[in-house]
Amino acid sequence: MANLSPEDKAEIISHMNADHPDAVLAYVHYFAGQREFSEATLVGIDEEYMTIESHYNDSSPVLPHVTHFDVAFSKPISNLKEAEKMMVTMFFEAKNALASQD
Repeated sequence: MANLSPEDKAEIISHMNADHPDAVLAYVHYFAGQREFSEATLVGIDEEYMTIESHYNDSSPVLPHVTHFDVAFSKPISNLKEAEKMMVTMFFEAKNALASQD
């Protein structure tokens, strides 16, 4: 299996943070089970998971202001097309599941 190049990883991270911050936050809310966080930034990605930095805007002593979550893919990805398909599928899974919980 091919690996994502450093350029592919940078492109995914830049694109998701600039164009799809709602999806990145949905990943934290659903796949990490952390609905308390109000902001999220994709900070890393590889073939098996993405790393998301989440921010909690309340001054609650219960949760740290910034937390990192690793969100696993259901199967490894190896190129930009696979990454796009996987992340879109995960977004709609999270969006639909979260809507049914509200």
